[in-house]
Amino acid sequence: MKLLFFHNDPKLLHRLMQRPFAAQNLVIPCTERSELLALAAATEPHLVVIAADNAEFSQKEIEASLRVVGFHTRILVMPRDRQDDRHLDAIWLSLRCFPREPLGAEFDTEHYSVLSEKDFETTGARPRTPPEDSSIQEDRFLGLLATGALHHARAQAYLSAAIATQRNYQCEWTLAALSSDAAAYLWRCQLFRYVGTLAHYIPGIDTECLPLPHPPARRLDYLPLALAPEALYALDALRAFGANLGFARGLWDVGQLEVAQDPRLPGGAAQLAGWAAALRETALAHIRMLDACLAENPTHLPAFRNNRHSRNLQRIFCQWWGLTDFMASPDKLLGLVREFQSGRRAADIRSSCSFYEFVERIQHQNHAESLARN
Repeated sequence: MKLLFFHNDPKLLHRLMQRPFAAQNLVIPCTERSELLALAAATEPHLVVIAADNAEFSQKEIEASLRVVGFHTRILVMPRDRQDDRHLDAIWLSLRCFPREPLGAEFDTEHYSVLSEKDFETTGARPRTPPEDSSIQEDRFLGLLATGALHHARAQAYLSAAIATQRNYQCEWTLAALSSDAAAYLWRCQLFRYVGTLAHYIPGIDTECLPLPHPPARRLDYLPLALAPEALYALDALRAFGANLGFARGLWDVGQLEVAQDPRLPGGAAQLAGWAAALRETALAHIRMLDACLAENPTHLPAFRNNRHSRNLQRIFCQWWGLTDFMASPDKLLGLVREFQSGRRAADIRSSCSFYEFVERIQHQNHAESLARN
């Protein structure tokens, strides 16, 4: 088992390690208060013992700093007047007598942060794309509202069907991945069902020709070797409209994964499943935001600032659609929704082509490439 020992006395640590019960246990020493939280999070100890005490900070203050974060591990405070061998043995007995029990996650919706061993490297990072003009962002949002007024109910039903598909089929797809069966690439088909949900809101989109939110038959599925035309159509529409550029590039990359019976397949399938999870959350956040925006009285929008979870839904929505001007407050969104309800529409926005035109364009490109090779 693992013991995190916070102390400022090397002799005390040495004595602790010499006790009979010390064998077969791992001790993680910590002498700096600034390192305690990160070390406790990184090592996941079974017990934290606080044996350090000085004028700068008390043991109770150190204990409180761990408890306020909500660490699941047990914490033992060891005052200076109880540091004889008998009390050192009691530490090891305490560690051994209280094994760790699995707990249900208790997520603090208002306070959540991520620590790491060191700050993430920033050298060599690509320069960030500057935000678009406010008028472009406003037009994009107005376009989403106008198309959502037509297709929102259909998109909701589509997403519900897609989520049900994953719930019913993910056991089969996971087994395929573990068996290095190419059928694991059906995770990619699922991923593009969530892309299809978001594509419902692109002006001019042909919703009848987006990917089916479920397999084509109750007893039959189909695995395309490359992205199906319907999936390409949805992705192309999102990229052209202005969806998150980094995600659009990533979706294009996973769309190019070659379908094959390959021993490395489980890794690729896990990647696709992870993408599907991220796009599912994006689609759900989008639906929640459009529910509020398209309501007859959109007064629910300001409530999105009330707690961290709701703020994150708004931020996911804005990040996906490149609406950086609306990240800080739902009040700006509400103002534009009010203008939309009063008759304002996008002044200059690109509409998607029909599925027929998209297929014609692809066929023309393929023909031109074939002539160039010959």
